[in-house]
Amino acid sequence: SEQLREITEEVSPQHEELEAAKKWALRRYPQAQTDPDQKRRAFQALVRRGFSMRIASQALQTTTESEEVN
Repeated sequence: SEQLREITEEVSPQHEELEAAKKWALRRYPQAQTDPDQKRRAFQALVRRGFSMRIASQALQTTTESEEVN
């Protein structure tokens, strides 16, 4: 139980940051899902806003994948 709480505390902020990055990117750059140039711009904007490159990349990858599934 203690270990589970520790793991959850570590994962939760990262998950929240990823979700925030996804929401912002989708709102600000909706064409990033289909336009590689817009995806690059969204990535650069996320990094400028303080998101790590890993989170920015995951956010854009996840939004693109979710569109492909639908």
